[in-house]
Amino acid sequence: MAGGGHLNRVLDLAETALALVKEHRSLPSIVIARACLESAAILAELADRAERFLGNGDQGSFNDFLERVALGSRNDDTPYEATNVLTFVDKLNRKSPGFKAHYVDLCEQAHPNWAATAPYLDTTDPGRLGFHRPGEDFELMVPTPILVATKISIDAGERIHAAGKKIAADA
Repeated sequence: MAGGGHLNRVLDLAETALALVKEHRSLPSIVIARACLESAAILAELADRAERFLGNGDQGSFNDFLERVALGSRNDDTPYEATNVLTFVDKLNRKSPGFKAHYVDLCEQAHPNWAATAPYLDTTDPGRLGFHRPGEDFELMVPTPILVATKISIDAGERIHAAGKKIAADA
């Protein structure tokens, strides 16, 4: 079933984000951690849909979902329209309260707004704005969401695997 690629993606993103934290590369680790949470949210929805399919047998609805997740895009590359990732984040947050808070915190640091830009301003010379690297507090934002995303993804992967086995056995 389609979950294997997403699970491998989550694990690769998590490993990369944590390696970047060790290198004190805050911003890329935060952006990658956010992508990790997005993939975890999609995996959780895929597991829910696979289990729902087992219950109702609605092949058309399940196939439509799989096509949008696997092939959907925002440009004209495919005929399938992608679902906004916030849809999956919001759904997962209803089941796992607090998930979206991690996501929003990472988004605030990933977007080029004041919260994300201020740590890069050099305030040692009030007459000059320069570049410096954010401190450790910036890097503390990454490990917890990575653990959350990894746990959710592994659980979803196990649910998808079980559903896939059941679907294959019933075929």
